[in-house]
Amino acid sequence: MVSSTSVLLASGSSFSSTQRKQHVQVVEQEVDALLKWKSTLTTQNHSLLSSWKMNSTASTTSPCKWIGIICNNKGSVAELSLTGLSLQGTLHSFNFSSFTNFVSLDLSQNQLFETIPSQISHLTKLTSFDLSSNKFSGHIPPEIGLLTSLLSLDLSENKISGSIPQEISNLSLLTDLMLYKNNLAGSLPTSLCNLTNLDVLAVFENQISGVIPRDIGRLSSLTILALYQNNLNGPVPSSICNLTNLTRLLMYENQISGVIPPDIGLLSSLTDLELSANNLSGSIPASLTNLTRLEGLYLYENQLSGIIPQDIGTLTSLRSLDLSKNQISGFVPHEIGNLYFLTDLLLYRNKLNGSLPNSICNLTILTSLLIYQNQISGAIPRDIGSLSSLTMLVLYDNNLSGSIPTSICNLTNLDHLSVFENSLSDIIPTEIGRLKSLTILYM
Repeated sequence: MVSSTSVLLASGSSFSSTQRKQHVQVVEQEVDALLKWKSTLTTQNHSLLSSWKMNSTASTTSPCKWIGIICNNKGSVAELSLTGLSLQGTLHSFNFSSFTNFVSLDLSQNQLFETIPSQISHLTKLTSFDLSSNKFSGHIPPEIGLLTSLLSLDLSENKISGSIPQEISNLSLLTDLMLYKNNLAGSLPTSLCNLTNLDVLAVFENQISGVIPRDIGRLSSLTILALYQNNLNGPVPSSICNLTNLTRLLMYENQISGVIPPDIGLLSSLTDLELSANNLSGSIPASLTNLTRLEGLYLYENQLSGIIPQDIGTLTSLRSLDLSKNQISGFVPHEIGNLYFLTDLLLYRNKLNGSLPNSICNLTILTSLLIYQNQISGAIPRDIGSLSSLTMLVLYDNNLSGSIPTSICNLTNLDHLSVFENSLSDIIPTEIGRLKSLTILYM
């Protein structure tokens, strides 16, 4: 960090007297602008901004030792980071034109409010811009599109409304675009698909409507696509299967319809696929079983039909599988017993039939087994007691028959046991009292 006024007045062949004077003037403007903005803050954190003051013993004040400031090698402010200081105020008195050397501006996790000024357009060298976790309102200024050096833009967790400006597509170097948890409406601009360097696109928890742009597959560098909890409708574009670097695809709680793209299995890097609480129909594509890195698969609360793919057992990295609240029929595949890392298996409220495979007892770290409200028949697997981590076993409203296995009394971590509304024997295992953790019991 450059911290001495001597830098501003340094002698040497590289600086003429005129240049030195110009540098001093630039820094003086920066100091003046910072102090004026500080004076407008409603509540100043004096203990942390106490360093922001004029130097009474020197002819020139350098801001380079001030808290939150990093200067470049000419003594001009290059980075301002005042994150998490509980600052209250606006940016209307912040003279952006005085900071043409800014490369990073981070005012996140404060209590700044009102609109983002259009004067941000002066920050043409800015590569990182973070105003997240404040109380900003109003629209995103279209002048944002003039910050063509930006690599990261984070306006998340504010109260920003209006639409995403088309001009944002001018930020061709952008790798991270985070607009989540605002009040944004309108559709996703098709021009977003021009941001081919994007690594993260996070626009979740807004009021975005319309369809997902057809050319979303052009964002070939994308690793995270998070659009959940909006009002998106229409189909999942088939081009999404071109995003082979994607690790997380999160589009739950929208109104997306149509089928899951048949080539979804091309997304070989996926670890998290969440398409739940939409209007998806058709069957689960067989190619989905190619996603061998998948740890979370959430397709619940749709209108999916057909069967659970028999090759589901290839998804050996799965931790959580939730296909509940659909119209899936057929058997629970024997191969499901290969998912040794599974902790949650949720298949309830479907049309599944046949018996529960004995292989389900291989899932020894399973904590939740919920298969209620189906048409499952046959007996509860005899070795169900080997699921020693189980806290929830909910099998009610099926066609189960036979007796309740005595091994169920080995499930000492069980909190919820529901097996009513079946055709099970009335005989309750005598050692049921061993289940000391039970708080809900329906036999």
